[in-house]
Amino acid sequence: MYRVFGIVDMYRVFGIVDMYRVFGIVDMYRVFGIVDMYRVFDIIDMYRVFDIIDMYRVFDIIDMYRVFDIIDMYRVFDIIDMYGVFDIIDMYRVFDIIDMYRVFDIIDMYRVFDIIDMYRVFGRI
Repeated sequence: MYRVFGIVDMYRVFGIVDMYRVFGIVDMYRVFGIVDMYRVFDIIDMYRVFDIIDMYRVFDIIDMYRVFDIIDMYRVFDIIDMYGVFDIIDMYRVFDIIDMYRVFDIIDMYRVFDIIDMYRVFGRI
């Protein structure tokens, strides 16, 4: 996770949220692999993207490994421009195989991330 979020440690990023609880049996390194999450989310406003959706339920009712099992994460982030993806289409269309609101509806991201300053965490957002 140090590699994923750079100088920000996971405890500081997610605060009281236990990463194992949030992501279940999924190993974060395996999920995001060589993708530099800082670079991916650097140019988008995380609060704007996730502020009305719930992080906990997404990983609670579905198995992340199953979700990403059929795709190669490296390919996904390698062949597409994440800025373009989040710039021209909304999250519902990005994840159109699932109902984002239903998936994320238990707690909102603001509550999850409210103890940190997203600008500080993600730098140049």
